[in-house]
Amino acid sequence: VIDEIKIDWLRNLLVGIRLIDPVKNPLAMLIFSLILGVIQILAGLMVGMYWKLKNKNYWDAILDEGVWLYFLSIIILWGISKIGYFTLPGASYLIYSGVLALILTQGRKNKNPIMKIVGGITSLYGLIGYVSDVLSYSRLLALGLATGIIAMVVNLIAGLVIEMVPIFGYVIAVVILIGGHIFNLGINALGSFIHSSRLQFVEFFPKFMEGGGQIFDPFQKVSKYLKINNK
Repeated sequence: VIDEIKIDWLRNLLVGIRLIDPVKNPLAMLIFSLILGVIQILAGLMVGMYWKLKNKNYWDAILDEGVWLYFLSIIILWGISKIGYFTLPGASYLIYSGVLALILTQGRKNKNPIMKIVGGITSLYGLIGYVSDVLSYSRLLALGLATGIIAMVVNLIAGLVIEMVPIFGYVIAVVILIGGHIFNLGINALGSFIHSSRLQFVEFFPKFMEGGGQIFDPFQKVSKYLKINNK
């Protein structure tokens, strides 16, 4: 921050409304981002379960989304208990029961009995997908760090210009501050739109949305060619 430019009131205002400083406390911001991811992934499964129940696909709702909700919830509670917030009696048995439920239910649509078991076992790989989906929300931390660090660099460069260039340094510093912060706000506004859209369309929507509708047939002029034979 440039000492010569008195912006204490603005600094105090921004610091007053700041909840987490991602530069000084990135771990807290990372945990907060992952918690948001867990909430949204579970919400997506709940939406998918509700939609199937609404369409009277009761067994699919219970054996697909319901079993995964149970298994993921147990794993989350087990992880929190390992931190020391509370104890989860019989946690290992609850996890084993979730694994067994997935093995017995996820391959049920295969006609071959052996493939039913194989399909259930391979479905456990879906846990990796859920973990990767949650980890994708760490991009929220990256966005917070990028915004703050770029702003700090712009302020630092402007301060160095004032010290290095006499008289006209203030003019150059103002140009750097205005241009740099507009650029920072622009690229981060674009980044926040792109990354938040990715979290919605890639991580959230596939938990309940199914493809359907009609094939896109754009309005266009259809020409017919006629060949005239004079013979």
